[in-house]
Amino acid sequence: MKKNLFFLLCWMVACLSTSAQQVQIDLNLSSSNNSVVGQSLYHVSESIYTNSEIGENNFTVNSINQIAFSFSQIGNPAQVNSFKVWMKNIPATTTIFSSGTYTSSGYTLVFNGSLSPVAGSWNTINLQTSFFRTAGSNLQVLIERLDGIQHLANVGFTNGFIAATSNGNNNSVSAFSSRRYNGSSVPGASTSLSITPFRPAIKLIYQNQIDLMVKSAVFPVSTCFSSPQTISVNIGNIGSGIMTAGSANIMYRSGGANSNNITTNINSSIGSGDSLLVNIPGVVMNNPGITLDTFIVRHVSDQNLLNDTLITSHRTAGNITQFPFEEHFENTSGEFDYFSNVTGERNLWTLQNGGYSNPDQTDILQPRNPGNGFLMFDAYGGANSNGFISRVYGSCISIPGTNTYFPVRNVKLSFWMSHDPTSAFVYDSLYVVVSENKGQTWQRIQGYQRWDENLDLPEWRKDSVDLSSYAGKTIQVGFEGVSKYGNVIGLDDIEFSVTPFCSNPPTAFAGQSLNICQESVYSLSSGNPTIGGSATNGYWQTSGSGSFSGTNSFGSALQYSPSSADKASGSVTLSLITNNPDTANCLADTSNLIITILPLSIQNESYQSCDSFTWKGVTYFQSGVYDWNGTNQYGCDSLVQLNLVINTSKISNDTIQTCTPYAWNGNTYTTSGLYYFTTTGSNGCDSVSMLKLEVVPCVTTLTIHALLEGYYRGTDSMSTPLYDLGLSTNANVTDSIEIILWRNEGNQQFNFSFSTVMLKNGMIYLELPDSLRGDSFYIGLKHRNHLETWSGQSVAISYNTIYSFKDQAEKALSDGVNPGMKYLGPNQFAIYSGDVNLDGTIDLFDLQQVENDAASFVFGYEYSDVNGDTASDLFDLQLIENNSTLFIFSTRPF
Repeated sequence: MKKNLFFLLCWMVACLSTSAQQVQIDLNLSSSNNSVVGQSLYHVSESIYTNSEIGENNFTVNSINQIAFSFSQIGNPAQVNSFKVWMKNIPATTTIFSSGTYTSSGYTLVFNGSLSPVAGSWNTINLQTSFFRTAGSNLQVLIERLDGIQHLANVGFTNGFIAATSNGNNNSVSAFSSRRYNGSSVPGASTSLSITPFRPAIKLIYQNQIDLMVKSAVFPVSTCFSSPQTISVNIGNIGSGIMTAGSANIMYRSGGANSNNITTNINSSIGSGDSLLVNIPGVVMNNPGITLDTFIVRHVSDQNLLNDTLITSHRTAGNITQFPFEEHFENTSGEFDYFSNVTGERNLWTLQNGGYSNPDQTDILQPRNPGNGFLMFDAYGGANSNGFISRVYGSCISIPGTNTYFPVRNVKLSFWMSHDPTSAFVYDSLYVVVSENKGQTWQRIQGYQRWDENLDLPEWRKDSVDLSSYAGKTIQVGFEGVSKYGNVIGLDDIEFSVTPFCSNPPTAFAGQSLNICQESVYSLSSGNPTIGGSATNGYWQTSGSGSFSGTNSFGSALQYSPSSADKASGSVTLSLITNNPDTANCLADTSNLIITILPLSIQNESYQSCDSFTWKGVTYFQSGVYDWNGTNQYGCDSLVQLNLVINTSKISNDTIQTCTPYAWNGNTYTTSGLYYFTTTGSNGCDSVSMLKLEVVPCVTTLTIHALLEGYYRGTDSMSTPLYDLGLSTNANVTDSIEIILWRNEGNQQFNFSFSTVMLKNGMIYLELPDSLRGDSFYIGLKHRNHLETWSGQSVAISYNTIYSFKDQAEKALSDGVNPGMKYLGPNQFAIYSGDVNLDGTIDLFDLQQVENDAASFVFGYEYSDVNGDTASDLFDLQLIENNSTLFIFSTRPF
């Protein structure tokens, strides 16, 4: 035996060594367009990932067989060829780089191929050669892209690939944990690598190709069964590959109360990271008691066997057929000990042996005599359970049926429930519930509260519920405790009893079924109703909503008047129900007669008219359905229905304000006033239109829509430094801006200049002198730290002139090399950010000025705050660094 246990332990350890693992290094998260792929013809980078970032023993037993990088933007072309990844272990003391030359000496080539990433997610690469780490060492990764292609972005944006970076390392955000080369020459032994803190963010992964696991099993609700059932098993694939359909199976073995030996093929594929619910039909669960279950998933390529097996158990309920039946809760093996949570986080039912008390209930709740145990609903103990509902229920109960001679008169559930004076205003309660579908749904049939303010000590009281309506059925009965976080409820001595005999059953006869007209009433005496047997009286009941004359007692009611709902349904059932003098054993008798209510003879006429219509001597002014009543050959009402549509003459009103002549319905108006036009509408009736026209003086306005790259925060939204710094009280104001106009007439200086503000959605509004109307100008935008930008064409000035820079790159003049504006996304272009010294270009001088301010932690309304967050820091430097590599110059039309 000891040998077997030792072998099992060793096998489990071996399985643990093959389980998948993953490490994601993305601390100090940022991004760069010069990482992983780069934006020049060639790219090389070396990066160090420390032992503490990876984990001391990670990937020392299991190798790294996958890595992943994350990109926020994809270049063009999107596929990267000649992409190589190398790895090597280095001493833990080596955490940063100094500048050096390019070499792959000492590295292991783990990947050589192509890369086709997508934006916005981690892109996983399956390594061609797995790599094992040396425990305690740091990992150095070399990346090469040698395809000689600039992977720039689509039209209007030139940064290409932008990769997520893990700046510095776990010791410092500014540590030079990477060095790189981006250039136009093929890297060689003399190629110099420049140090940088922009280290690529990375995932290191070990993953089996196929790794199936049994996650869980779903059994039917605990109840009694008479036929094979279906069990559902949740199978997951945590491997890196796809499990093909038909390549694996589930073995199900069970013992105990029920024995099964079933193997089921998995006939659907399971992708990496996916799960599949597999049904196992034909499971025998008929025998009551506990069944031990074992599920094993098998696949020929699954090397990790530790998670392939699930061992669990389920229970089949019994079926009670002998009465009376009693449950006293003196042990844990009774027929009434199934539990489930309806709401809440835990089950509140427990078997209590001996007396119970707590700080609120200082008087002990003793078990009901005779006996030492009872079932307790604990609404007091543990954390706050207010609103929790827990259910305890029993085995199936087959209640005897009824027939004419031996009707079941009384099926009764009785039980004892504890009461006490504690928590007087916290109404914990108990409900008797019944399921007719083997525990799938439950219905509450009676409720009880645990509290009696007149009690000095806790005591037991007997309650009962009539279950006679379930005669002939197999049901399950339970109790639902509802917690108000008050105290405890005791439940004990449950009993089911059946009284099945009757010697002289009551009888009833309601009369023969018949037909009546809808306008008629039914005379009850016409059917000669009678009662007999032991019955001494009875009463009438309707399936509809009509009324009996007088009371509805037998002999008092003379007629029945059908309701509108009765007439609409076409029939109604009248029932004569007897009393039951022998209340101990017999059942009352019921006799039914069906009254068929003949439908009306109905004719339909439909008309349309303007404003009014006269029909059968009556004039109607509104659309609707109108009735005319007559008599048919059967003496019942005959109904003619008029479906009338009244179309009204249409009157519409328009109010227009304009500063130019206004054309309306074929006429042109130049003065204010009320004007009318009458025509025939689509409904054939008059349609009168009224125009209220107001002619006002015209104003020359210019509306501009533009975006600032650095301030951009999402679709048509920018930062608001003027408001954030308290320089403006308008929360929609972004920054001040100068609008300049140049008339194309050979001059070397612009003609007009206007200072205004730009709103956070990029809108700029100007009121121009009327003298400029009818002229044409190039429009220029000058901002305090963005590149001066001019419209791509001359714009004619009219009353309301609108010009948008932001939807097309061609809306701005370009320097002939770069697009006129920065591409931010579909129909989103922005003015280049970073011309801090306003010399018409973005270069090292701008970078130096911002770097100086960033080092001094400058805050406020400064030219160096390129992104508009009121601080001069690394984020401003990153914007300028990206744009400075483009060699952009401001382009004027003069």
